[in-house]
Amino acid sequence: MDAQEAWNLFYDECMQRLHDIYPMRTITMTSADLPFYTLGLRLLLWRKNRLMHVVRLDEASACARRVSIAIERETKSHLRDVNPRNGLGDLWRRVGEVTKC
Repeated sequence: MDAQEAWNLFYDECMQRLHDIYPMRTITMTSADLPFYTLGLRLLLWRKNRLMHVVRLDEASACARRVSIAIERETKSHLRDVNPRNGLGDLWRRVGEVTKC
């Protein structure tokens, strides 16, 4: 067995074990989702809801805190380059984009 063939066998075995331990998840994103609604945020919300259903409230509240931090970070980055000294029209237009109003 040459080195490349041994590496391929090792790589295939590692990938198979990873897929067994951490299976792939499918998440649907739509055009109606808010701009800050990312895949990571959606996974956090899914986890929080699962924790709420099995009444693990401490972990669910910690997850909810992580969700709020992620939303805050995304909306701050969206509004970061707005200069309110140039008028509030641009600021409110950006706020409307975030809230879909």
